[in-house]
Amino acid sequence: MVGMSRVTYAHLANTSLAGIQSNLDRYSRTQEQLSSGKTISRPSDNPSGAISSMGYRSEASQYQQYADSAADGIDWLDAADTALGDIQQSVRDARTLTVQGKSTGNSDPNARRAIADQIDQLRAGILNNANRQYLGRPIFGGTTSGSAAFDSTGTYIGDSGSVNRVAADGVSVRVDTDGVQTFGSGPTSVFGILDDISNHLKTDPTQLDADLAKLDTAVTTIGFSRSSVGARTNRLDSLQQTAKDRVDNAKRAQGDIEGVDIAQATVDLQLQQVSYQAALSTASKVLQLSLTNFLR
Repeated sequence: MVGMSRVTYAHLANTSLAGIQSNLDRYSRTQEQLSSGKTISRPSDNPSGAISSMGYRSEASQYQQYADSAADGIDWLDAADTALGDIQQSVRDARTLTVQGKSTGNSDPNARRAIADQIDQLRAGILNNANRQYLGRPIFGGTTSGSAAFDSTGTYIGDSGSVNRVAADGVSVRVDTDGVQTFGSGPTSVFGILDDISNHLKTDPTQLDADLAKLDTAVTTIGFSRSSVGARTNRLDSLQQTAKDRVDNAKRAQGDIEGVDIAQATVDLQLQQVSYQAALSTASKVLQLSLTNFLR
């Protein structure tokens, strides 16, 4: 004799309600995925995927910081390059004027004095560029908290510190430019040389040959500094692009893990809606049964 288990009304009701709840949970989860565009809204949705996603998110954040740091460094160096370009032109103009003053000789002191005035104006412009700032900090002043790298006499008043930017793992690039190495300091600086030229134009033109030799050396030194700025800019450009690529790759990998296939999710939602409605229909018939139905 085959035994038969008794199915109670309560069991039928509980089973029907459990089926409805299960269908509703799947339907709600798919709706949430479509609205958020993500398959993982909480770690329990996909524990291993959530861990991988967090790793890629952390990597993207780290390399975005490197890219931002490189961008800031490039801005520092661009400011220095612009200043050095202006200074180079001013020093060349000063050299041209000095040659003119030398050729004038002792015959026209008024002409030499007028040239000396132009030299003084060029010196003032060079000093202004040597004190150029980026975000309120002198780009040739090291890490000084002051507002200038040189005082009015051409004496260096910055410090020996350097400003660096980390643009990759273990890679730090200097983004300021050494003011003393570029312009000198005091009487031997480019400012001191221009002071001597101005004075010699007015008092002793025979000294101008020596002044021109010093000025040529200063032009060469400034050119070396500008070349260094260009090389460091190129390096940061490369590091910035590498960091941006790493950010894009990490975000793409994160998207592959978290992203929703919209077309498939839409089909799933429609199927789950049909399943949910069918479960509701079945449950409504079961739950409408009364004691009379069981006594028939």
